[in-house]
Order: sequence, then C-alpha cells, then structure tokens
Amino acid sequence: MNARNPIAEKATDKVFLEILNNRLNGITSEMGHIIHKASFTPFIKEAWDFGEALVNLKGEIFSYPKDIGVAFMATALMDELVERFQKDCEPGDVLICNDPNNSGGLCTHLPDMHLLRPIFWKGELLCFSWTFIHSSDVGGLVPGSIAPSAYDIFQEGIRIPPMKLYKRGELNKDLLEVFLANGRIPFYNWGDLKALLSAMDIAEKRLLQTIEKYGVERVRTGMEDLLAWGEERAKQIIGKMPDGAYEFHDYIELDITGEPPARIKLRLEIKGQDLHLDFTGTDPQVRAALNLPTDGKNHHFINAAVFNFFHSVDKSAPLNRGMVRPVRVTIPRGTIINPEKYAAVGVRFATAVRVMDIIIAALSLAIDSSASGGEGSGILPAAGSGMLGVSLLSYIDPRTGETKVNVLQPMWGG
Repeated sequence: MNARNPIAEKATDKVFLEILNNRLNGITSEMGHIIHKASFTPFIKEAWDFGEALVNLKGEIFSYPKDIGVAFMATALMDELVERFQKDCEPGDVLICNDPNNSGGLCTHLPDMHLLRPIFWKGELLCFSWTFIHSSDVGGLVPGSIAPSAYDIFQEGIRIPPMKLYKRGELNKDLLEVFLANGRIPFYNWGDLKALLSAMDIAEKRLLQTIEKYGVERVRTGMEDLLAWGEERAKQIIGKMPDGAYEFHDYIELDITGEPPARIKLRLEIKGQDLHLDFTGTDPQVRAALNLPTDGKNHHFINAAVFNFFHSVDKSAPLNRGMVRPVRVTIPRGTIINPEKYAAVGVRFATAVRVMDIIIAALSLAIDSSASGGEGSGILPAAGSGMLGVSLLSYIDPRTGETKVNVLQPMWGG
C-alpha cells in the first residue's frame, strides 16, 4: 500500500503556495517586529523570548516568521485551547492563558503569557492570531518567578486559566487588575501585553488585505496546503534516513533536592517516513521546578530538536506544525517530562535543553549508521552546554519605591 502523499492532494498550485507562504511570513514577521519594538522589558527586547503566528481552526500553526522570535515555537500545541475558544469566540475577543494545567500543553510555565485572537471574514471564523511573551515577573517565591527550589506550581506565581481578556473589543478590567496585582512589575507587564495586542491588530489587518487580493477560498485552502507541504518535506527527510532504533540517555542533576540525577531515556525509531520518540524508562517527576509539562503529546519542547534538524537540512521548507506531523511521541505519565498536575515547572527549559541534546545524539547515531552518511550528515551539532541559566536583578527604585525586575543575561554556553 502506498503511503499518503500530501503534495498530491493539494489544491493549490506550487507557485501560488510559495507566494502565499512568503506573504504570510511577512505578516508574522511584522507581528514580531511590533512586539520587539513596542514591548517594555529586556526579556523581549534583548533576549527575544516571544513568539507570533497564524493558527488554523485545528490549532496548528500554518505560518511562523523566519527572522524573529523563538524559532521552535512554530510547532506549539494549541489544539485544545483553540477547540475550547472557538465555541463562543466573537470578533474583538482575545483569550489569555498562562496555566500549564489548563492549556492542553501550550503553556509550560507561568511567566509565558499566551494570547489568542480570532480572525473573521464576513462573519465566518477563518483562523486565529497567536502571540506570547516571557514575562519578567508574574509573582511567586522570587523576583522573576523562576525558583528552582519550588516544589509545586502554587509557589510559582499567578495562574490564569483560559479566559477572555477582551470580549467584543471590551477590556476585562477586573481580570487585568487581578493579574497586574499579583506581579512585581505591573506597569511593565501591561506594556508587554499591549505590544502583543498591537501585533494581533496588524495581523488581522494584513490577513484581510491578503484575502481581498487573492480571495478567501484560495487563502483558506492555501493555509491547509502549507501544512501539507511542511509534512511532505519532513517525510522526505525521514525517508532518506536509515530505518532502525537508536537509544540514548542523559541526566538532570538534582542538587536542589539532594537526590540522584534524574534520567531521561530515549528510543528513537525510524520506519519509512515515520519517526517515533519513545521516552519509556525516563525517571519520575521531581520535587523541584525542573518538570516539563507536555501532556504526553507531540509537544514543541519535545520535538524542537527534530524540527530544528529538519529545517537545517531543508531551509526552504515552510515553518509550520506540518513539519512534525510525521513525528510520534510516547512519554509515560508522571515522569519529569510529563508530570502530574500541579508539579513545579518554572525551570522546565533546563530539562527541555537536555531533551534537545538527547534527540540530537540519537539522530547522530541514526545518521552515522548509514554508510553514505545519511540525510543531514555534517549538519548535526555537537552537544551544547546542556543548560540555560537566567540571571536577574531585582531592587527597589529609590525614586518611586516600586520594585524593578530586570533580566541581566540568559547564560547559554556553547
């Protein structure tokens, strides 16, 4: 039986698909530059810890910029949040959420504030714009809201389940007031959120201009065909790699708790055009903020290294979630990369970096096993420093008496 060929099912001709991809990339890139210019905090302006995208009605990102923002967020999970939101969304609504326990895998720690806004064409819901930032402070034990010693999520700051920040264009002032009252830098937090809102305004304007130019059906079909295009490119890359199973594991140190290091174990299996990441054998979740909440899904923090590898091999491929459709994931519940509810998750990126290194190591075993070098030979990097540490400065402004929280440096070695 022949495997499904997404490209053969496309209704959009290749030339227009390339034109549309670049047009949409221009929209999302403009969103990113607005966030960068209009934001208030160094986490956005200096560290570039933000993202922006266009999302279909299934919660898949179909367009992500190539020049600004956190690149691997192009595969961010939004299916559950979008399904919930579109049941009662109206023009002018904006959904806000930062809660890992109520976002279907999208939110991974409390400082990441996510916004979703529906885009309508003549009364019909077409898609969503999405933005996120890493907020410099959302409350919790320490300034910056990332305390490695936290042992449950209630110590890490304010949790906002999916709620409407705007309803029919009207600001939910009560919700905003509660959010701002629970952080140390309310003026800056509201400033950053307004930057996200401005980016979503321009996304809607530019997308409606695109529809006026090319027609709604052509654009709607193109959105889905871009995802099929990304899927096809990924399958082509996987198909050139040797079939087999490749295992690797590494550890996260737990000096915080005085326990032995936690093992993350991977069995990477390639079969035809399919890739399976099986983390069976990974150690249980820990009583520290190193847990990575993935809901056991094909999560953007799990498939990041695979996505980066695909894009390194094929730089012309569209940046969208279609590129990880051929990737299947198995993550046992209750592990450090799929914890139970209410686990502390603030330092989850340290664990995510280790996962990336483990996947790159397993991919290198697959490629090295091929006599010809395999797809991507010479592209896979050596392991990095294996850790990311963020230094923050907090002080009381002597002029105003207000607390200031600034990131000094996200330290990530080579």
